[in-house]
Amino acid sequence: MKILILGTPRSGSTSLVRLIDSQMNLFNYRMFIEPFNQLLDKEITSITPLLEYDNILVKNLFLIGNDEYPKDSFMDFFEYLNWCYSYFDKIIILDRKDKLAQSESFVVNETSMREKGIGWHTPKIYDVDKIEPSYIKTMVDRYTESSEILHNISSNQKFPIFYYEDIFLEKNRKHIEELFSYLDMEVDESNYMEWILSPDRRVRINKNKQSLI
Repeated sequence: MKILILGTPRSGSTSLVRLIDSQMNLFNYRMFIEPFNQLLDKEITSITPLLEYDNILVKNLFLIGNDEYPKDSFMDFFEYLNWCYSYFDKIIILDRKDKLAQSESFVVNETSMREKGIGWHTPKIYDVDKIEPSYIKTMVDRYTESSEILHNISSNQKFPIFYYEDIFLEKNRKHIEELFSYLDMEVDESNYMEWILSPDRRVRINKNKQSLI
């Protein structure tokens, strides 16, 4: 089986792909996390590595202005997407409803990584008062535009769309059950506890209460 998770940044895509990966037990299988991200050390520039496996799980982020696609194989992100439609057996779209919180998370983590080398998944205080409001506004606009594109893809291609809030905040088991049903899989309880319910996966720390939220 070939599975693609197409999500916006800071939507819980890493935890979700790890959850699915923890239950994959197929011959000649490989997981790829953001293989076309230029900021990672080992960027893949063509689709060739994806073709080497019978079964793959790919996490691919989409945000206007941050194009992640194999540039040696396609002219732009949307040409890459058209290839994905026919190549992958299952495509899941993951988004976040609260664009302000999502934008704050992106800006804080991007700044921490760029200025201090602190990883995106390391728990940290979100001191949003130090962030230029215009930067947040720009990110909200980018996220809003990106979400509109993803929603159109979901509607036109009939791919299911899931939300960070439903899975990770409200922890509504129904949505995970629906997602795994789409993949023709069952949810393993221990893996669900580790990647969805565990507080160890939370990144944002309230600077006043010094607690994870």
